[in-house]
Amino acid sequence: MTKPEVNYEWYGELARRVAEEDEKNKELDKLLTMPTCYPILDEMLDGGFRPGELAILSAPTKNGKTTLAQSITWNLTKKGKRVLWFTMEMSWKELTRKFMAMDDKKYSTNAICYPLENYHGGGQLQLDWLREVILNAKNVDGVDFVVIDHLHFLLPLKDFNTNISFLIGGVVREIKKIAIELEIPIMLIAHTKKLDVDKTPDINSIRDSSFIVQESDFTFIMWRIRNKESLKKTSEESDMTEIYTNKSWLSLEANRRTGKTGRVKLWHNGTMFVPYTPEQKDKDKMKDFTDFANKKVFNM
Repeated sequence: MTKPEVNYEWYGELARRVAEEDEKNKELDKLLTMPTCYPILDEMLDGGFRPGELAILSAPTKNGKTTLAQSITWNLTKKGKRVLWFTMEMSWKELTRKFMAMDDKKYSTNAICYPLENYHGGGQLQLDWLREVILNAKNVDGVDFVVIDHLHFLLPLKDFNTNISFLIGGVVREIKKIAIELEIPIMLIAHTKKLDVDKTPDINSIRDSSFIVQESDFTFIMWRIRNKESLKKTSEESDMTEIYTNKSWLSLEANRRTGKTGRVKLWHNGTMFVPYTPEQKDKDKMKDFTDFANKKVFNM
């Protein structure tokens, strides 16, 4: 067996080559970056998502993760991007109705597509099917961005005697490979563990999270903001509408590209999530004052 040839280069020369390459890629990065249209979030993402990146979006059940992914999708289409969805939890009809609400039923765009039937069964066959669909959608229809809802539907059904964290880590790694190979950003939705209603989720709350964060470029955690009055009650004493407001926090917990992290406050306008602006804050203050005044008059 012959020994491999020994090659090495000096740091100074390598640094010069990297600097030249980075300078050439600056303009290209600007062209390829896909903004979410949430200004604070885009600032943390240095403009938005880029080809080959994998973003994990996680939130407790009924806290709006699918709606947020749809809102980002809608914003991307307004910037001329095309988005491929894999909806494995809800039906394609339910997904379509939610997009129709954002569109005010004008049917104004053909920039969103999704398979009407998904391959189920998990494992490598399902991942191969995902890759084939994404490749075809990119090459034939010019798709720029992919959303997969959600991660746990990609688990192989026959291997649940194996360590679930290892299985999840393997699936996420394969999705990341697809993103890199096909040069397309992918958002992968994941559930959190079951949490108490008064617990704020964090990066450790993602279900089977041991290897998920390691394989992704960005990790987002989302949760709805509770009503002040509901803080005095348990989940058994209140329903969802009493417990939560229409406002949410979106936290960028891990950012491999820039290292920037932070929170973005969003509110649901009835159809989608939009930035929580100073104008909306003033409206909320006025509403709180009116509600307080009405309550005081009613109780006199």
